[in-house]
Amino acid sequence: MSKDSYTEVTTQSWFSRIRDSLAGVLIGLLLFVGSFFLLWFNEGRTVKTAEALREVAKTVLVLPGPAVSPQNEGKLIYVTGTADTTEILSDASLGISAPAIKLLREVEMYQWVESTKSETREKVGGSKETVTTYTYETQWSGTYQDPAGFKKPAGHANPGMIYTNTAITAKTVSLGSFLLSPGLIVKINPTEQLVLTQEDLVKLPASLRSRAKLSGDYLYIGAQKNPEPNLPRVGDYRIRYRMVPATTALSIIAKQIANTFEPYRSQNGRLTELLETGTVSAPAMVANAQRSNQLMTWLLRLLGFILMLAGLVLIFKPLSTIGAFIPIVGRILGAGTGFIAFLLALSLSLVTIAVAWLFYRPVLAVILLFIAALPLFLLKRNKRPVPSGVSAD
Repeated sequence: MSKDSYTEVTTQSWFSRIRDSLAGVLIGLLLFVGSFFLLWFNEGRTVKTAEALREVAKTVLVLPGPAVSPQNEGKLIYVTGTADTTEILSDASLGISAPAIKLLREVEMYQWVESTKSETREKVGGSKETVTTYTYETQWSGTYQDPAGFKKPAGHANPGMIYTNTAITAKTVSLGSFLLSPGLIVKINPTEQLVLTQEDLVKLPASLRSRAKLSGDYLYIGAQKNPEPNLPRVGDYRIRYRMVPATTALSIIAKQIANTFEPYRSQNGRLTELLETGTVSAPAMVANAQRSNQLMTWLLRLLGFILMLAGLVLIFKPLSTIGAFIPIVGRILGAGTGFIAFLLALSLSLVTIAVAWLFYRPVLAVILLFIAALPLFLLKRNKRPVPSGVSAD
C-alpha cells in the first residue's frame, strides 16, 4: 500500500465568514422547510403501508401449491415453491457463465483514494485559520475515485474503471405453472457465491488471459502481465460473482394475473408485492414487511430531525460568527444556539409527527404533543427573570 499526504493552510477573514454564514441562512431555510415535508410524508406513508399490509393479511388466499387456477384470477394469493430457469447467464465481457436466475458481478479496483482531516483555529478579530491534511493511499474500492476531484491530482492518477458492478437476470423463471414477472425476478437477492475454476480463466478474452489469476473467491485481473495478488498495483481488479441458483425456493404474495403476478392495490391505493427466499409462511411475510415499514419510518424520522437541526444551526450561524470577533464569545454563542436549535428541532419534529398522526391515532398524537412541549417548557423555565432584590448567585 502506498501512502502520502499534503497539508494546506487557509485563512478566512471575519467579514468573509459573516458573508458565508448569511448565505448559509438560505440553505438553512430550505432544509428547515423541507424537513417538515419529509416528516409529514413519512407519517402518511407509514400509516398507509401499515393499513395496506393489514388488508393483505386479511385478504390473501393461501394456495396449496404453485398451480394456476382461473378461479383465482385477479385475487391476492400466497404461493411457495421452487423457482427454476433453464437459462445460462453469461457475463459477455469476461466470458463467465452459470445456470442461474440472477448473476451479480461485484468489482473492486486498486486505486488512489483521498481522505481529508481539518483542524480549525479561531483568532482574535474573527478570522479563522483552517489546517487541512489530504491523505492519499492506495486501496481496493468498488467506486471510481476520479483524480480530477483530488486536491493534489499529480502523482495520484487512477485509470478509468473498465469493469463495474453488473446484474444479469434470467428472462424466463417459472414457479410451478406460474411465470415470475420481471419485477419479482429483480427482487430476488443473490444467495450463493459462484466458485470460479481454471476453466473460467480459459474462457476469458485472449487479451486478458496473461493478466488474470484466481485469488480466493476473486478473479484477479492485473493492469500488467503476470500480476501478483499479494502485491496489487493501481489499475488491478478483483472481481467476484454472486448468484441466485437456477433452482431456488421462493415465497410470494401478489395478485394473480393469468399465469403471472402483479402488485396488489389495496383500498387506500398502496401497491404490495412481497417476495422472500425460502419457504416463509404468509403471516411471517406480512410481519416481516411490517417490521421493514417500521424501520424505514424511524430512519426517515431521524433524517427529518437531522435536516431540521442542520437547518436551524445554519439559520443561527450568523450570531456565533458575529460573536467570533472574540473567539470565546463566538464559542459560547455557538454552543447556546446549538442547544436551542436541538430543542427546537426535537419539539417541532415531534409536533409535526403528532399532527400527522392526529388523523389516524389521536391518543398517540396527544402523548407526542405532551412530550414535544417538555423541551419548550424547560427552555422557558430557564429564562425566568430573577426577582428584584434577589442575587442571581
